[in-house]
Amino acid sequence: MKKYILSFVLLLIINNFSLSQSDWQFVTLLEVGKRPIKIFNYEENMFSNIWFVYCAGLDANQNGILDDGDEAPSIWYFGTEQKMISTFSDFFGDYTKPKKLMDLDFQNIKLPYRFDTECKNDICKIYLPEPGGVSEVIIKYLSGNVYEDNLEFQISKKIILEELVNAISVGYNKSNQKLLYLSKREAENMTGNVLAYNMDMNEYTDTLPARAGVQMTLPLDYRNILILNEKFNEEITANYMNYHVAGYLGDGKHSLINDMELDNNPNHIFFHSLQNGDIRTIITFSDIGLIRAYNGSNILREEYLNTAGDMGLRETIYGEDSHYYTSSYDGKVYMYDFTTDNIQIIDKLKAYGQAESIFMTYFMLFIATPYIESSDETNNTITFYAKEPVSVSDNFNLNELQIFPNPASNIITINDNNIIKNYEIFSILGEKLFVTDKNTIDISKLANGIYYIRSNFKYYKFIKN
Repeated sequence: MKKYILSFVLLLIINNFSLSQSDWQFVTLLEVGKRPIKIFNYEENMFSNIWFVYCAGLDANQNGILDDGDEAPSIWYFGTEQKMISTFSDFFGDYTKPKKLMDLDFQNIKLPYRFDTECKNDICKIYLPEPGGVSEVIIKYLSGNVYEDNLEFQISKKIILEELVNAISVGYNKSNQKLLYLSKREAENMTGNVLAYNMDMNEYTDTLPARAGVQMTLPLDYRNILILNEKFNEEITANYMNYHVAGYLGDGKHSLINDMELDNNPNHIFFHSLQNGDIRTIITFSDIGLIRAYNGSNILREEYLNTAGDMGLRETIYGEDSHYYTSSYDGKVYMYDFTTDNIQIIDKLKAYGQAESIFMTYFMLFIATPYIESSDETNNTITFYAKEPVSVSDNFNLNELQIFPNPASNIITINDNNIIKNYEIFSILGEKLFVTDKNTIDISKLANGIYYIRSNFKYYKFIKN
């Protein structure tokens, strides 16, 4: 009997170990407002250390009025210290306590509710569906140091369109003019469409027919936009559509090139184009716990993650580390890849709540958890994971990029088997210094110290002496 008990215990240990193969380590829970549903970075640079959290707030009795015990939607911010030193504790020793940046108009936010952001050049613009229409929130960094926790921002907010919509996406046309794609459900007449609004011209330029359950849009480039439609009722099924849009055919002109009916109810769509030309559209189905990857109109592969319905899957992203991440209301984030015929689960990260959206850099991962795990009670924390940078000497094999000599004084040479060669050089503080496609790099003008080269979503350390 003891032999069988020991074998069972060993099996449990092996099973648990097999589901924790990544380098992600839990750091802490950060407390914000009620129902955090989206996290976004202040700048496009992955080393930006200012983070924002959108919290949906709480309308306890769903009457659309701010009563006692309710909480208005809000935006919070916090900072992280990202000095790449040598150990995990050195690398992530400091982060600031989240602070509320602003309250937004109170509303009973009903799903699906999706907004979009555009953050660059020290300015972050947020486009929100609100009861009064489409709002633009502009956050501009003024001064302060994240390490001293004395950041100052300039904030403005205004209604730019008196249009009631349920989802917004930012895109651009061929002339590089900004477009807002506005998902608009019209339940009373069982129809839906997507409005294209040109921010530079201040005018609507197109209306894309969709379905009554229009949920979210995904601009791929100036030519193509994907539209995901939920199942609205027994007569109107789910589908996703691919349009050629304005800027490619001309303002006010569009062409439907694909309209695929979906046999289950989708809740999120994500597009990823791999370097080898394998284009994938990832759709998650919350009702049956399914991840399905499409190549155009063909199903490449699919996988059930054994979590469905109220505890089902939420959103999928493609990470900086070349893995896919899918959040779930079962309190986990699934980390996996598509290198085999079916997906291979690499890790299951505990979300400490029902996982909604994920935001990650190569070294940090944040999970928004609007509800407490296995409950409809609102949550007010986000889950923070991190991992330590790995040098070439720490993770060497024949297929890895090689840097020599290392350390070096004047010249480094890169031995790289990848066909596409693009190298970004960062300082130890995360500042991008320059980009090159040369295998021989002159580092004589750099100060002595530790630096990182980014290539093909991985980071490699070298020392200048």
